Amino acid sequence: MEQEKYIFNKYYSSEYDVDPVFKTKDFDLFGNAGALSDEPDLFEVYLNPRRFRYCLIEPRKICGNEQVLLKIKRYLLSHEDNEDLNNPINTYFIGEMKKSIEVSSEFTNQNIILVTYEMIEQWYPKRMKDIFNVIIRHILKKQKYPGELRFFLSLDNDIVFVDPSLNDSQKRDYKLYMMKCMKEEGLISMINDGMHIDCFTLTAKAVDSIENLEASNSRMAFIAIKFDKNEERINAIQNAISLAGYEPIVMNQVETNDWIMPEIFFQIKNSKFVVADFSLPCDGAYYEAGYAAALDKPVIHLFDKREEGNNKLHFDIAQKSTIFYNDYNELKGRLIKRIKATIK
Repeated sequence: MEQEKYIFNKYYSSEYDVDPVFKTKDFDLFGNAGALSDEPDLFEVYLNPRRFRYCLIEPRKICGNEQVLLKIKRYLLSHEDNEDLNNPINTYFIGEMKKSIEVSSEFTNQNIILVTYEMIEQWYPKRMKDIFNVIIRHILKKQKYPGELRFFLSLDNDIVFVDPSLNDSQKRDYKLYMMKCMKEEGLISMINDGMHIDCFTLTAKAVDSIENLEASNSRMAFIAIKFDKNEERINAIQNAISLAGYEPIVMNQVETNDWIMPEIFFQIKNSKFVVADFSLPCDGAYYEAGYAAALDKPVIHLFDKREEGNNKLHFDIAQKSTIFYNDYNELKGRLIKRIKATIK
């Protein structure tokens, strides 16, 4: 039976027993979306038979709002397709960015990704073609080889964006309609095996459409920066990127050797450009900027003049065009202008 419920219960996973989830604060570990609370809660979303995804939320903002919960679940399910199942499970902090940054600093053993409600709303498909893109990405990730036979009716209801209020017959009709539309668009080829009516494979047009879309229409901007004790600078950069019309992506640093690199590579690859701030010592920022440059991504370099006495730009980076700023207002103003002038 297909699982579509949101599961809110005790945070019991032995995977995190060795190192307490929170080091210094007594947060409630019993997720309850119905509770009126301002404290962070952990809640579990059942995505498939193999895994759970743990998310930190602000309960008061989603209390009783099933539509917000549904969007969160679909966002997580879609982003699971981008992850390497051989690496540790990510913990998504969903809520206001400043609060998520504050709470995430208490974690010592999690792969952390910060997500705002605005980012989820911006991602959420508004048109039929956007839903098609989610479906195609999902199939590309799950298939074992190009041209693998798939069954449309077996696709997860949330990946196809089926209204959960429909009955089983209506859900089936909706999926068949979506399949018909994708066939008419030339995105899938139907295979008649004499037993099923929903056998299909992706076409080359579908694969090309996703590759071209991700290369040219990305609205994401990856931020390469030291995370610890750098909240005000991060917020200034995020604000500037948002005001310039792009979605800022910043990821926490966790003290392990291979904690989140596949996710970082994915985010950089799918970003329109990268903003790298070298004001504070951070080997990761140099590494991420170099990886982006190797992919021919535009990289905007930043440096706070107030840090010159404590930190120096690496000589290779110092030769490149860098925005030097004296305060965060200057940072935001100059970064917005640079983005608008150089990112097309």
